Amino acid sequence: MRYPVDILIGGEWDVVKQSSEAYLSRLREREQESSEWFTLANGEKVAVTLSSLVFLQIHREHKGHCVLGLASSQTVVAVHLARRWWSVDDALKTSDLTRQELVQVQSVGERIVLYLLNQIIYGKWEFEPGSIPFVPHPEKQLAKIFWKDSEAVGFYTMNLKGSLCTDHTSQCYQLPVLDTVFVRQSHRRQGIGLKILQDFCSAFSDDEALGISTPISATMYKVCSKYLKTQPQEQARLWEVESPGDWSQRVNVWLQLQLGEKTLENRTGGSDSTCQSPARESDPGSIEENITRQSPHQEVHSLQVVLEPSEGVTGQASASQSSRESNLVARKPKGRRGETGTAPGRKRSNASPSQAPSSKQMKLMDSNLCD
Repeated sequence: MRYPVDILIGGEWDVVKQSSEAYLSRLREREQESSEWFTLANGEKVAVTLSSLVFLQIHREHKGHCVLGLASSQTVVAVHLARRWWSVDDALKTSDLTRQELVQVQSVGERIVLYLLNQIIYGKWEFEPGSIPFVPHPEKQLAKIFWKDSEAVGFYTMNLKGSLCTDHTSQCYQLPVLDTVFVRQSHRRQGIGLKILQDFCSAFSDDEALGISTPISATMYKVCSKYLKTQPQEQARLWEVESPGDWSQRVNVWLQLQLGEKTLENRTGGSDSTCQSPARESDPGSIEENITRQSPHQEVHSLQVVLEPSEGVTGQASASQSSRESNLVARKPKGRRGETGTAPGRKRSNASPSQAPSSKQMKLMDSNLCD
């Protein structure tokens, strides 16, 4: 059996849109005559009516990149692709046995899978108190999906060096940055987070510095600790960064681990939390689910589901540093100018090379994203 990701292998967004519009037209014609039902895996039946349908905007910068969804109990339970309804779980499956572990997102089908993992699975089904919602990813953002046993179980995204920080600024990232990471609850504590970090570092082996978006969660620090202990050559290369990643906006991850190693266990909150990068405050609609509802009167209304993130747990590192640790503090090369501006919505870090990281830099968000 072929699934949507196996069928939508090109860039045919127009085909997806036309299929949705044709289905809506047929539904309007026959809605008065008979009712259509979709059966979920648990046996529950959901009525397919104009009032239960929503358009899912896959990329916030492209209103035409939409998928028709079926909503029940304030969440999406099925999507209409390739001329039929698929449950969300089935839409995350593949019949292609070559899809194993990390595969770069390229096709329309893969972009839809990335959206479902990000906005539906993480954003609705598995969202936990204290977590931070992600915005829908831009169409051109580099992303990889983790496939296991013919099912998409996680993803990570990255920002390339030289790419724009947002659509509303001319600032560009000054180093490659690991931006967002998620692994489904049923597949955590299986080493997937470590494989993601290894893949990211290997992809940019020629770069002198790599970034992970701040704030890094406590469990992601555990993943970093495992990786850096086995790969000591990477210890001076991995940084926690604020965009765009100027030297004044970097704190070395290995140094953070050495300063906070004794208290790191207390910051995890006793959970299997791992890594996350927050929705950017500078991005419009950064914590809104991009869903529009189709009414029986053919009017499109905006349905905004706002998720209020709770405050994270902060910690302050000790100011004492050994001579070895001091070599890992961010320094500006000679001949460079002073601080550059930070991205909109960001505060500039004023810590000097001789100071310990500030409480903002050491903020560790309790999350449950990957392991």
